[in-house]
Amino acid sequence: SLNNDGAANFLSNGSNVLLNRLLVLLNESLLEEAVLLIVLADTAGNHLLDDVVGLEICGVIKNINAIANGICKGMNINENARYGVLTKGFTETKDIIKSIGGDESTASEYCGFGDLVLTSTSLESRNHTLGMLYGQRLIIDEKASGVVFEGKNSIMAMKDICNNYNIPIN
Repeated sequence: SLNNDGAANFLSNGSNVLLNRLLVLLNESLLEEAVLLIVLADTAGNHLLDDVVGLEICGVIKNINAIANGICKGMNINENARYGVLTKGFTETKDIIKSIGGDESTASEYCGFGDLVLTSTSLESRNHTLGMLYGQRLIIDEKASGVVFEGKNSIMAMKDICNNYNIPIN
């Protein structure tokens, strides 16, 4: 997903040309050309997923995990504990995907594990930064800052999904 947590922020300058072309194609509703551009960009590492459920859940949960990991970092909790939180988040992502009819292996793809680790540990991640601020007991005025923290909405969305599918929340 290109828009979740500003994934474009994590791309190197060399990738920006590809990303800009891709966004133009998507905006022009040339989906077929956009998919072809993605596949041809790196034929060894890209493939198409048909697990929309898993893909969407990965995009939502990574933001929640980024906040949780950021809180731990903001509270100066040791790395072992922070990576324990990350591992638990990854495991729960697979469990939730499977519980609602998706393919749990999607969580092991770039859109799952890769985004989860990147968003949960990068100082460029807005949601990780939000968590760090929370961990330091600082509250940011989202409206005044103009920064959108998707993870705040993701928490409520995930709670609703878990309630609707009778998935226990621990």
